[in-house]
Amino acid sequence: MTLRVTCVSAGIASLSAAVALRKHVSSIILLEAAGNIEQMDVRAAGLTLLPCGTKVLQKFGVDPIRDVQAVRVQSILELDWKDGFLRRETGPLPPTCFTAHLGALFDALVKKATGADDDGHGSPPAQLFLGKKVVDVDVASGKVTTEDGSMYESDLVIGGDGVRSTIRRAIVKEAIVQPSGLSVYRWTMRPSDWAHLPQYAKARIDDLVGPENNHANVIDAGEKRIVTYGCHESGLVTGALLFSDYEAPRTTEDWASAGSLAHPLLHHSALLQLEYLWERVYGEGSQVVVGK
Repeated sequence: MTLRVTCVSAGIASLSAAVALRKHVSSIILLEAAGNIEQMDVRAAGLTLLPCGTKVLQKFGVDPIRDVQAVRVQSILELDWKDGFLRRETGPLPPTCFTAHLGALFDALVKKATGADDDGHGSPPAQLFLGKKVVDVDVASGKVTTEDGSMYESDLVIGGDGVRSTIRRAIVKEAIVQPSGLSVYRWTMRPSDWAHLPQYAKARIDDLVGPENNHANVIDAGEKRIVTYGCHESGLVTGALLFSDYEAPRTTEDWASAGSLAHPLLHHSALLQLEYLWERVYGEGSQVVVGK
């Protein structure tokens, strides 16, 4: 089939689309705004692979353990905020539940999308171009223009470029984005980062997030929540602290006014405040928006 595809960004969503489509199209181009891989900020976070996500990777020919060095999640532990004692355990989880390092998944998908064809279809590899910030897209013609003046003609344009998506604005026009009232800090740690701790503390860490005994740990205190889990067979641990915006330090880069949990609680669920981050229309003309 003669079908030219351009993916805006080279994140998890665009790479997944490239892997899935490469044997069905004549060419795939990925345009990434970052000048190099490290600027893409894929090394400081983890993610959970539920059975549906694991199945997709396996269909791609990507093995979570062999290719991503993911760690199976045994259960979800709810711990007390004050003393860390176990309050509830949910599990055991299905054997196809994993936690993974975002960077390791990214590397595996880049290899699968841009590497040599290994499935016998003779499909051409996707081309990944860095430093190509997309500034304009034409919904009708499929033309994509980058900041340096380059233009790419496509039969299908896939936008995987996040919440501040150029493609999204072209499809749904002006969208009203509502703040969720919540902020998050995310981090990743190596075993060497806690090597100085006493043995009992290291043993406790290994009990919760060790490669052989990995759990998703949730410490909830109402307005604050910490989530941690092991995300790589090397012992990497990732975590996130979720808290109310009004507790966050004020910066000059705020894109919305500070929120209070009283507002989302008024609607029974903080998730309701995220509704306008994505519209119910995902495509127009030759373009479509995807997310990981």
